[in-house]
Amino acid sequence: MKKIISCLCLSSSLIFLTPFALADDHASMESDSSIAEFWYCSLNEGQTMEDMRKVTANVEKFSEENGLKIGQWILQPFSGDMIGGNFVLMVVWPSFEQMGNSFQRWFGEGLGNDGMALFSKAATCNERNFATIEEHFNNME
Repeated sequence: MKKIISCLCLSSSLIFLTPFALADDHASMESDSSIAEFWYCSLNEGQTMEDMRKVTANVEKFSEENGLKIGQWILQPFSGDMIGGNFVLMVVWPSFEQMGNSFQRWFGEGLGNDGMALFSKAATCNERNFATIEEHFNNME
C-alpha cells in the first residue's frame, strides 16, 4: 500500500510540475533561438560597401529561389579602434535545419559559387564564428 501511495504522490507531483517546466520553454531549446554566422572582414582594394551589398543581394535571390529562410546584416563599427572598410557580415537562419539546407545548396551543390566569387572579390575575411541568438524582446518592428 505504501508503494502505491508513493507512486501516486510522485505521479501527481510530476503532473503538477510539468506545466511549470514548459512555461519557460525548457521543452524546446531551439524554438526561440536563431543561428548566426559572423564573418569578420575588410574591403579589398578598390571595393566599396556597395560591392558587399551586391553579395547580399545575391544571397537574397538564392534564398528566395530555393525557399530558404535567411537574414543578413552588415555591421560597420563607428567608434573605438575602427579602421575604414572593416565590417562584420552576419547571416542568420531560424533553425539548424534551415542552416544545413542552405549550406548544402550553397556549398554542397555549388549554387553559391557565383556568390562566393563576388564575396572574394569584394572582401577578405580573417575570421568566421557561429552563435545562437535568443530574441528576448524587439521593439524595433
